[in-house]
Amino acid sequence: MVLSEARVSLLTERRRLRPYGINGGEAGKRGRNFLYHKNGISKSLPGKCSVSLSPGDLLEIHTPGGGGWGMKS
Repeated sequence: MVLSEARVSLLTERRRLRPYGINGGEAGKRGRNFLYHKNGISKSLPGKCSVSLSPGDLLEIHTPGGGGWGMKS
């Protein structure tokens, strides 16, 4: 949550495509970015963007999971 006016730039990866697995391992989870305004409105943000935040707004970032390695059981 921000306490004062702020401008934030996001440069995140793996929001559209999942991290790949190697040698038969499964792909990891995609990352996600969310903005929750203090007035109750929320929205999903793209991987690369710049947004203005007001006091009370919340920025939530879910980092992507790594892809697996090895054969599935």
